[in-house]
Amino acid sequence: MTKFRALRRSVSRYLDGDAHDGNGADVAGLGTVDDGGWTQAPLPTQPATVTAG
Repeated sequence: MTKFRALRRSVSRYLDGDAHDGNGADVAGLGTVDDGGWTQAPLPTQPATVTAG
């Protein structure tokens, strides 16, 4: 069985001043959704290789 190292992740929030103008110049970062993040084991690209453990 292959074991993966758990990774620390977080998700950032953004606000688009005008979401319909097709221009990314007015996108502003608003920080992270949760500064604590979460721990998640990476998943292999072949689902048959995933085992519960």
